[in-house]
Amino acid sequence: MADNGRSDRLDRIERIQDRNTELIAANWEVIKANTELIARLVERQDRTQRQIDNTQRQIDSTQRQIDSTHQQIGSLHQEVRYLLASVQGHVAQPHPPAQAGEDPAPPRSAAE
Repeated sequence: MADNGRSDRLDRIERIQDRNTELIAANWEVIKANTELIARLVERQDRTQRQIDNTQRQIDSTQRQIDSTHQQIGSLHQEVRYLLASVQGHVAQPHPPAQAGEDPAPPRSAAE
């Protein structure tokens, strides 16, 4: 009978070892799957970072274009103001009648 108890214990030990072997194999499968997942995530992160960098370059380029456009608008604004002042100054000057011909008489003063 003592031999039967020993045999039961050996059977239990073998079942525990088999179960441990199965668990170890399952853990390695999980580790392998996690490793593949991490590799895909790293690729996705790299791709996303490249997209972010590209987008930032586009934003920087657009900002430079906006700045240049603002400068052009500022220059155009100054030119328009200059032209407006010139036209207003020209319109304010006395003009001879349109029928006056090539050599109009000088404008008369109030004393004349």
